Amino acid sequence: MTVKNELQRTGKMEAAGGVGYVAGLLDGIPTVTPETLARWEKVVRDGAKLRRVKDAAAIMARVAEDTGNSADALDEARRLLDETERHVLSFDIDSAAGVREAHRNLLTPASEARGIRTGIPGLDRILRPSPAPGNVLIIAARPGGGKSAIAAQIAENVARSGKGVLFVSAEMTRSEIHERRILCESGLSVERIRRGLSLKDARALNEAVEAIAARPFYVIEGTPTPTEIRAQARMVAGRAHGLGVVVVDYLQLLAPAAGKFQTREGNVSETSRALKGLGGALSVPVVACCQLNRDVEKRENSEPRKSDLRESGSLEQDAHQILFLHRGEDSSERVIAVLGKNRNGAEGRTELRFRGEVFRFESPAHEGEGLAA
Repeated sequence: MTVKNELQRTGKMEAAGGVGYVAGLLDGIPTVTPETLARWEKVVRDGAKLRRVKDAAAIMARVAEDTGNSADALDEARRLLDETERHVLSFDIDSAAGVREAHRNLLTPASEARGIRTGIPGLDRILRPSPAPGNVLIIAARPGGGKSAIAAQIAENVARSGKGVLFVSAEMTRSEIHERRILCESGLSVERIRRGLSLKDARALNEAVEAIAARPFYVIEGTPTPTEIRAQARMVAGRAHGLGVVVVDYLQLLAPAAGKFQTREGNVSETSRALKGLGGALSVPVVACCQLNRDVEKRENSEPRKSDLRESGSLEQDAHQILFLHRGEDSSERVIAVLGKNRNGAEGRTELRFRGEVFRFESPAHEGEGLAA
């Protein structure tokens, strides 16, 4: 309205494109929420700080040229640097406010917590607190252990809530991911679909397709670097729905940052740290699938443990929570989920049922309170 009134007052409305054009400028603006407002504020604030640093550096260069005495030039440079530091580096030192915020978080019911929910009752019971913004949840299993399926199911549950999902698939194509989503949502297997659908099944399939097509679920296929993932994540975060979670399937297959490390372990460690930094920078949880080494298959007790994480001990260090999956020996459907690390809560375990024909995990009817930790 301010722009329109000024253009009309100065007689420049037609030259600017007319009233319709000016009114249409609002169409491209995303919905303003406290989350998007906070992100935009950070962009503006960070830009201002960088400009202040550049200005101070230019002044220091001029002082060095104009001052005949090196000691005087150094003293003035120090003064400018101290002044710039006070403006650029700000810290939240209000301990009372921090304590009160922690108190509110502790009193927040699980259903209202800031973390993501998996949609699988037994799993949500042991993942307490639920993966929160900036946290890293590692899902670890041997090949075929179900880590991709459970990661996709978690991502789908976040997208179902209306939050954006960035799913990085280094193993499957975009089409394969979406096919699995359709099967999981509809509950119909490939065999059942190809055998011929009843009217009821056809309706369920169409409803599933329409439902998941409307959700903000974005897939990157291939092996991008952490820097490329961060760039894509920022793009999703900038949209009206925001970004609810970043899922990587799986971490050891990602391309390393150029020129960083020569060893495989070094590359995996750097990737792990980069994903943790991404979660902190964008204030979203990161779910990363990881493969376990073969040692777990050589032991008499085949239950995984943290030392079985393949190629890097830094994975254990960077993760806030580590969820191990392993198949029950008595059934291909029975999967034991073990929370082997929980930085802010208790460890635990639960039994899950895996319906492989539709790539869906469920809590068994008899699960109740789950297995004892």
